[in-house]
Amino acid sequence: MRSKTLVLALTAVSGIASAQPGPPPQPPPPPMDTTTTTTPTDPGPPESPQPPQEPVQPQQTMQPQQTMTGAPGDESRPSGIAIGLGLGFAMPMALDMPNISTLRLRLPSGLTFEPAVRISNTSSDQDTPTGEESDKLTQFGLAALLRLPIVTHGKVDLEVLGGASFSNSKSNPEGDYNATTTNNFDLAYGVAVSYWLSRHWNFSMSITNPLIDYRQSKVQNGVPNMTTKSSDTTIGIIFTPNVYMMIHLYN
Repeated sequence: MRSKTLVLALTAVSGIASAQPGPPPQPPPPPMDTTTTTTPTDPGPPESPQPPQEPVQPQQTMQPQQTMTGAPGDESRPSGIAIGLGLGFAMPMALDMPNISTLRLRLPSGLTFEPAVRISNTSSDQDTPTGEESDKLTQFGLAALLRLPIVTHGKVDLEVLGGASFSNSKSNPEGDYNATTTNNFDLAYGVAVSYWLSRHWNFSMSITNPLIDYRQSKVQNGVPNMTTKSSDTTIGIIFTPNVYMMIHLYN
């Protein structure tokens, strides 16, 4: 009986104990905020647009330019193709009247072609006991000359020459039927010194000598239609210089 009473008492005590409220439960932790808050930064003033960059051109190294005869930049001589007209004196000469004229065609390289025309008429008068006597000499010539500068120093050119010519001369002393006519053809070589006063004016002195010389003469014998003819041909390096001075005006 006591045992049941003890069991019941323990059961009552345990029931009372289980009926007492325990400590209040802890609230669950707040949920974690997984969002990231970004604080805006001040972008500052807007950047000005950059001008487009121009491509850098490679710089070319300037090479020293050599001035050629007649080349652009050479102010002492004509540039390009130039034509010169000139007058001058050929030996024998009388300084009071030019007796030769030529035209020169000058190329940019300095090579020059020179055709020539020579016309002269010389008269010599003298008084004699029988009256006045007059001797006449008439000359006509055509020539073509090639001039090539080989040495240039400042305004001075040294040129080598080569050409051909034909000439006719008639000597008519006082009297009838006593004239002498001479025809001459030759191939020639020579040298010349040329000085450029400016790009438009040129003074030159030339000497030529024949390589091949052909000469034909006709002499009247004092009787109408009676003449004596003779001819000579010479081939070789001959030094019988023809000298002439000229001045030319170029365009």
